[in-house]
Order: sequence, then structure tokens, then C-alpha cells
Amino acid sequence: MSGELRTALLTAAIALAGCGEIFDATGTPGGTGGTGAGPTTSDGGAGTGGTGGTSGTGATTTCDSEDHDGDGYSQCDGDCDDTIAFVHPDAIEICGDGIDENCDGMGDDAPPCNGMGTFVSQAHGTVGAKGTMDDPVAMISEGIAKAEAIGGTQLIFVSAGTYSEDLTLVGDRSLVGGYHKDDWTIRDPAIHKTIINALKPEGLKVISAKQPMLVDGFVINGRSVSVGDASSFAVTVDGGDALLSNNTITGGAITAGAGVTAGVQVITAAAPGSALGLYGNVIDTADATLGPAIGVLADSADMTVTMALNQISAGKGTESIAVLGRAAAALLITGNVLQSGVATGKAGTPPASFGLWMKAGKLVFDSNLVNPYQVNDPPKCLVPDAWCGGVRVSTPEATLTNNIISGAAHASSVALHLSEDQKSLAFVVVANNLFLASGDDGVASRSTSILLGSPVPDAGVTSVGRFRNNIFFGGIAAQNFAFFEQQIAGEAVQPAALDHNLFFFPVEDPNPGILYLDWNGVSPSYLTMLDQLPGDGANLYENPLLVAGHIEPESPCRNAGTPTDAPPKDRDQDPRPQEGVVDIGPDELVPD
Repeated sequence: MSGELRTALLTAAIALAGCGEIFDATGTPGGTGGTGAGPTTSDGGAGTGGTGGTSGTGATTTCDSEDHDGDGYSQCDGDCDDTIAFVHPDAIEICGDGIDENCDGMGDDAPPCNGMGTFVSQAHGTVGAKGTMDDPVAMISEGIAKAEAIGGTQLIFVSAGTYSEDLTLVGDRSLVGGYHKDDWTIRDPAIHKTIINALKPEGLKVISAKQPMLVDGFVINGRSVSVGDASSFAVTVDGGDALLSNNTITGGAITAGAGVTAGVQVITAAAPGSALGLYGNVIDTADATLGPAIGVLADSADMTVTMALNQISAGKGTESIAVLGRAAAALLITGNVLQSGVATGKAGTPPASFGLWMKAGKLVFDSNLVNPYQVNDPPKCLVPDAWCGGVRVSTPEATLTNNIISGAAHASSVALHLSEDQKSLAFVVVANNLFLASGDDGVASRSTSILLGSPVPDAGVTSVGRFRNNIFFGGIAAQNFAFFEQQIAGEAVQPAALDHNLFFFPVEDPNPGILYLDWNGVSPSYLTMLDQLPGDGANLYENPLLVAGHIEPESPCRNAGTPTDAPPKDRDQDPRPQEGVVDIGPDELVPD
């Protein structure tokens, strides 16, 4: 079989699983090696699958000690095909492709394959088939069963088609989709749609996954619910280590009952917590009539979830939240686009529309874009006085850096809401972000870049958040604020730090912008001068001169920040500072 075929089968699966030490799919494709052991025979002839050596005497054995394909193994080390980097003695054997990946000299008819494979084709597969490339099974569940029978780490290859199945992955089983229905050498998940339609509320279920475990290249749809109170999850991850990458994942529509619709649910009901990676996915939900719509729901206190380069959004529901950290060991969220939708609310529950709502656990939130779509299907709440918008944080161990966060197209719009709930938020770091208050132009509307709240009255003044090197843009409401202290009777809050920030109100009509609404627990004060603000000063009020989120050379943000709490790189991964002094905002100007 050609090197191109091997590359097509393994490149995305192994590289995305982080198994470069096992397979290096960037190695040179092609080659003429076979399935043999490699060293030359005593007379200089070529061994099975090896390379012929120079002629020698009968008792002399020679071999090539150079590692030609860069996989860490030479012919002398037992590499049976030193032109293909994912063929070597420690490689994982792919059953059913006719290749001896691990160089043990055993064909696919020998253990552990025993003539079986893990290839699935709706177009050409048959029930009860061997599961090999030439004789694939028809359903993914059959491919999983073949993988379990073979044992060990197994990749299940799935060609284009629509698979309506109840699927559970356990342990080392991985799914790789996006192959051409007629040609295993061609893989493009964007073109060759491999669709999984879930049949149960949990959707595709991953339990106690082990590395290298991944699900890559699928369209995964949660089931629709039209009766009862059932929920719809497209994917449920229940403990272990897993990677979901390059998938399109959609929670199903809830047209009856109060169930939840979610793209990905993270729990640890059946397995101990560990880590989940979400990379390069498009995650969304359909609408929910009487329940929440949540793109990613983290609901395990001992799971760490890393999200990078995803587009995550939520449909219409009583709550519409792109990412909800209800319980988590940690959420590490970098370089994503998060978009919330319309929140309707219900009796006893106010609506909430947020790109991120972090209730518990550690949060690292860096270089994300929140609620960029403010015109078509913008985020909003159907109760005017409910605050809705970009990010809400109620957990004390949180760091927000280099983000661009917008509020909602709503009568009470907020870009960032810090809401202390029994746990101090005094050490929450908010540095080098751009906050856009957004809002709508209703006569009673209000918008703010930052909302500070402590819903439980206590003695004294509550410190909430350290704000440094941020840009605060006023909104388009009738009343626009940079900071707004939530007016709870008997409760007063203030920032733990507020310095080296830039304020700007591009819209001063019908009312001029207000830098800060201060609340002492009894009555409000409207602060309109920089020297009236709490904190250590060094704040600016000027046009930041931004172009697509980047500062111009003439920007007042340039060299106007502080190194305290500043991240080491900006949102473009340029080192900070560039000129000896940190810039204000998520962008660090790189001088010509």
C-alpha cells in the first residue's frame, strides 16, 4: 500500500492526539518498504521489506544505522520501512490496512488483529464483515466492537455517510471521520461529511478515555426532544482524557419540556476526572423552548477542560450561554470565538445571555473574542432590566487577559460582570482587555463595560477585581457607563485595583458617558472625572485609535501601561513589552 494512503489514514488522527513520539505523520510519504524486519542477509541481499546491503562474507551482517525518516529508528534498530515515519517497532498496529506498522513481522491475519479491522463504510460496508479496508463494517458501533475485540489502542476509521446510532467509546478507542466514501486515500472532513445522529439524550458518550483518544472530523447532532423533559447533548464526556477536534457539534432542538440542549457536556458520573481538550471545533445548539441552551457545559469539579481555536455559540433558551462552567477543576480557554443568543427566562429564573459564565473552578481566559455578532442574531435577554452580555464571573481564581469582549444588543448590556457570591473576587485579574459595552438605543436603556456586584450584603466595602491596562468603550444606550456598581441595598463594592486603563465614550448623545457609578449601599454617585475614580490613577480618557483591535502608532495606549498583572504576550502572541513599557489593551504595538 502506498505511503500516501498511510499518511491519509494517520496524519490527522495521530498528530491531533499528541502522539508525535509514536507516529510522525509529517515524515516523507511514499517509499518501497514492505512488511519485513529490515537487516540485510549475510550475503548482502535485501531482507523482507529491508534495504539491500553491500555484498559481504557469509558470516557478516550489515545494516543501515542512519534514521532516514526521522522516527527515531534506523534499519539497525528494526525499522522495517525507514522511508515512512509512522512505521517502526514501537508504532501502533492498524488492523485491517495490510501494513505491518509495528515491524513485528506479523500480518493482519495474526494476533492481535486476527483478520479483523476497524474500518467503517456506510456506502460499502456490510453487517458481520471483517472490518478491514477491503471488507468494512457498515456501522460505527460495529467498528467499536471490532476495536474492543482486538484490544489495545485502536483507531476506528469512518468514511462519509450518515450514521444514526447509540455510541459509547471506552478507554483507548478513537474515532476518525471525513474519508471519501469510495477512496480511503482521500480525507477531507469539510467535504466528505461523516454525520453521527445521536439516538439517546447523552449523544456520543466518551467514558474513561485514555490517551491517545480522540474524536476528529465528524458532524455530531444531538437528538431532538418533542415530548417530556429530556435533555439533548450531542457529546457527553464522562471522565478520563480525551480530545475532540475538527468536529461540528450541535445540541438538539427541545420543543417540549424544560430539558437542556448542549453541544458538549463534561461530567464525571461514571469515571474519575482528568482532562478534556476541545480544539478547532464548531459547537452550537438548536433552540430550547423551556430550558437552557448551552454550547459547552462543564459540570465536573475534578475535570480540567482546555478549549482553543473553537467557535462556540448557543441558541435561544431560558438561558443562552456559549460556555457555562457550573463546576470544573479548571477551564483554560484561549483563542476562541464565543457567541451567546436570545435568553427568554422563566418564572423564578431571570434570563441570562453570556458568552461565558464561570461559576466555580479556576479560569484562565486569554485572547478570546466574545459576542462579535451584534447585528444578525445578536445576544439579548427578553427581560429589559436583566443584565446580559459578554462574560460573567463568580469564581475567585480567575484571570482574564487579551480578550475583546462585547455586551449584548439589549436594554441592560454589560461586557464583564464580576458577581461575588460568598467567595472573594478581590484577586481576579482583569488585564489588557478591550471591553465594548454595546447595548441598544431604547429610551430607558443602559450599558456598561464593567458591572461589579455582591448580591449578599455584608459589613464594609467588598473589593472585586484588579483592573489594569484595559480599554473601556462606552455603549450606545441612553445611559452609558464604564463601571457600574450594582445597587444592592446595604452592600458596597469597589475594584481592588483600577489603574493604567483607558476610557472612551464614542457616543455622547443623548447623554454624556459616565466613568463610574459609585454605590455606597444607600445612594448612587456619578463620577465623571478621572481623578474621582477609585484606585491608583494613571488612567486616561482619549480615543484609543484602534484598527481591527490593533492600536495605531499614534495611539495613547502605546507605552502607557504597567507590567503589574500584564500577560507576557499579546493576543497575537507578540512578546510584551515591545518598547520597554507595556501598552494598554490586548494589542502590543510592534514597531517597524
